[in-house]
Amino acid sequence: MSFDDDPRDDDAPRPDLFLQALLHDAVWIERTDRTRIAFTGADRAKSLHNLTTQNITALKPGQGAEGFVTTPQGKTLALVTVHVDERDPILWVRSDAGVAGSVSSHFSKYCALDETTWTDHSASTTEFLILGPRAEEILERVGLRSTAGGSWAELMASPEGAIRNATLEGLAEVADPALSLPPRLIRERFGAHHGVTILTGLREAVTIRSRLAERAECAPMPPAKLEALRIEIGLPRFGVDLTADHLPQEFDRDARAINFTKGCYLGQETVARLDALGHVNKMLRHLKFHSVNAPLPPSGTTLMKDDRPVGTLTSVARLVDGSGVLGLGMVRIKQAPPGSTVVLTLDRPGGPSTWAMDILPLPRFDSLHPLDSQDEVTSGDSKVSNDA
Repeated sequence: MSFDDDPRDDDAPRPDLFLQALLHDAVWIERTDRTRIAFTGADRAKSLHNLTTQNITALKPGQGAEGFVTTPQGKTLALVTVHVDERDPILWVRSDAGVAGSVSSHFSKYCALDETTWTDHSASTTEFLILGPRAEEILERVGLRSTAGGSWAELMASPEGAIRNATLEGLAEVADPALSLPPRLIRERFGAHHGVTILTGLREAVTIRSRLAERAECAPMPPAKLEALRIEIGLPRFGVDLTADHLPQEFDRDARAINFTKGCYLGQETVARLDALGHVNKMLRHLKFHSVNAPLPPSGTTLMKDDRPVGTLTSVARLVDGSGVLGLGMVRIKQAPPGSTVVLTLDRPGGPSTWAMDILPLPRFDSLHPLDSQDEVTSGDSKVSNDA
C-alpha cells in the first residue's frame, strides 16, 4: 500500500486512506537528514543544562525533554530534544536537519572549560519514525528486543521522549562505534498520534529498513504527509519557522520547552524578563485557509490585514485528511490576534490572486518534561544529572 502526496490527483488513492492507516494501523518513514549529537563526559548534563531552557540535570536515565538552545541575548539557535541514555553515559541531542552546523561553534565555545565531549553522529546514524497503534507490534516484527527484557509495552506507556536500549535480532554488535550503533528506541507523539523512533547506526539500518519493508506490513509515509503532520501540531522547523532572529516564547511552547525555575543558563535573563515583566510582540500561529483548493504559497509570503503587513507565512501544507490547507506563520499579536482574518497575494499567470485565512492559536500539548507530571519537584530531586 502507498499514498500519493497530492490528494487532488484523480488517479491517486483517496486522501483519507493515509489518515485511516495512521489512526488504525501504522506508517513509517526514515529521517536520515536529522541532527543527532552525543554528549559524553562527567559534565555532559551540566553543559547542556547551562546552554538550554530545559531542566536537563533533573533528567534520569531513560528520560527525555525538549528545550531551546539560546544565545547570550536569549535568541533561539535551535529547538532540541535531549535524551539520557538508559544504559550508557551519553546524552543524545536530536533536532532538525542543519542544526549541527548552527550549534557547533556555540557548543565548542561554551563547553570549552567543561569535562564534556560532543560528537556529531548525524552522518553515521539514521532514524526511523513509526506512528500508529501498531507501532509496538512492528518493533517486534522487525526483531528489536529490549536489553532489559520484556515487551515494548512499558516504553509505549512511558512519557514522550523516553529512550530505551535495544538489540536487533540476528545481528551481532560491533565494537567500533564508527561502524555500528545498537538501536535506541524513543517514545514519540505527533499530536494525537503516538509512536516510536528507532535511532541506530547505518549498519543496523540496512537490516531494519529491509525488515520494515518485508515484515512490518505497514506503508511508508510520504514526506509531504509528515510535513503536514508537523504543521498540524505546530512544531517549528529549523531554518523555516525558527531562526536566530526569534525568542523562545514566540513559539508558544513554554510548557514543553522552557523551565522558568531551573536557575541560570545562557540567555536566561531575557527569557525570564519576558516571563515576569512583559510579553513577545509576535508569535507562531496556525493559518487556516478559507479555500480548500488554495495553492501552497512560498515561505516568506507577507500576511496583510487592513492593508498593513502583520506577519509572514513560514510553512504551509495540505491537511493530512485532504480537507484543506493549513499554514504556520509568525504574526504580530496585537494586530492579528486569534480569530482575525489575514490575506496574502500571489502573482499568477492570470494575474494576482488573493487568499484569505483565519488566525488560530497552536494546539496545546502537555509538558514533555517527565518531572512536570509530579505534584512537587524540589531541588533535591535534581541531583541525578551527571551520574546518568
